[in-house]
Amino acid sequence: MEIQQSLDDINSRLAKIESVGKLENFVAPQPYTIFIQNLRHSSYHLRCPIPILIEYDDDVIIATYHDIDMYGTGADVQEALSDLCAAIVEYYETLKDDEGNLGLLTSQEYAFLKEIIVEVEY
Repeated sequence: MEIQQSLDDINSRLAKIESVGKLENFVAPQPYTIFIQNLRHSSYHLRCPIPILIEYDDDVIIATYHDIDMYGTGADVQEALSDLCAAIVEYYETLKDDEGNLGLLTSQEYAFLKEIIVEVEY
C-alpha cells in the first residue's frame, strides 16, 4: 500500500516536472524564515517579532511557528500567515478559557504565549 502511494506521488511529481519543461529549468522553492510583528487581530498584539518558517508543498504554502508547533496553510504566503495567526489566537483563547485545567505541557505553552502576546483593551 505504501509503495503504491509512493509510486503515485513520484508519477504525480514527474508529470508536474514534464509540464514545466526541462528538468534543469525546474527549481523547487526553498524554505525560508520571516519574522511577523502582529497577529492580525484587533484584540491581540505581539510583544516582539516571532520567527515563522515558510515552506512549499506542491500548491500549498505552509507557515509554521515551531516554538508551539502550530502552522497555517494557504494558496499564498499571506493566506498561510493569516491562517497561522488565527490558529495562534484561537489556541491562546482556548488555553486562557481552560487555565485552571491545563496539564503540564499546555500550562507551559500558555505561560510562553502570555509572555509574547499582549491583550489590547479598548
